[in-house]
Amino acid sequence: MKKYFSSLVAALLVAALALSFAACGAKAGGAAGGTGTARTGGAEALAAMPASSYDYASGISMPDFLSDDQKDLYTAAFRIYVAYCYSDAWKPDENDSYEAPNGWGYLRDAAFENYAQLRALLGMVFTEDYVKYLESTGRYIEGTNGGAYFLNGGVGSDITYIDCTYEKKSETDDALVFDIVGRFNDDAMSGEDRDPAKDYYQTFTVTLKNTDSGWRFDNFAIPDAPGLS
Repeated sequence: MKKYFSSLVAALLVAALALSFAACGAKAGGAAGGTGTARTGGAEALAAMPASSYDYASGISMPDFLSDDQKDLYTAAFRIYVAYCYSDAWKPDENDSYEAPNGWGYLRDAAFENYAQLRALLGMVFTEDYVKYLESTGRYIEGTNGGAYFLNGGVGSDITYIDCTYEKKSETDDALVFDIVGRFNDDAMSGEDRDPAKDYYQTFTVTLKNTDSGWRFDNFAIPDAPGLS
C-alpha cells in the first residue's frame, strides 16, 4: 500500500498512528440503523466508490454464505475500511494539509468535495453506530473548510498473515454474524519456508444488520491488517 508521510509531523505520527490503528478495529455491536433513509445495497455502494489507482479488494476471499448483494457490500466495506483506517485514502492532496488542535497532521482527501460526502459513503456500508465509532478513531476529520482530511500516514498489511476461513455463527432475517479466522506464521515474515506446525490463529467477528436503509455492517474487520482487536 502507498505511504504518505509528512516530515513536519513524523514525530507525532509514531504515537498517533499506534493509538489510531488499535482503535480502528472491531468494536462491540451497536444499534441498527444506517445514516441514510432509502434502502440501498452493495451494488449502489460499489458504484458510489471514488476512483482510486489502488484496488483495495483485489483477490480477496469471500464468505460463500453471503448473498450476491452482501458480497458486493462486503467488497465495498473492505475497500472503504482499508482506505479509511489505514490512511491510503483515495486521492491525497499533499498541497492541502491541516494540523488538528491535538497536533496531529492531516492531508485532504480530494476524492470528496466535503466531509459530508465521505460520511454518506460510510453510511452506505456501515450502521450509524459503526460510522460514529470509526469517526472516534480520528483517522478522518472535518477541516475548518468542511473538507475531508485523513491522518497523514500509512501502513502495510501483516506479513505474517497466510490466509483465512469464514465461519457463520448465526443468521436471522435481521442479522448475520460470522467469524473470520486468520491463519498466521512468523516464518512468513522472514521469507523462510513455512513450518505448518508454527501456524497460529486469530478470530475476528463481523456483524451484518438489516436496517431500514438495507444491510449494513455493525462490526467489521480484515484479518491481515495490524492493530485489530
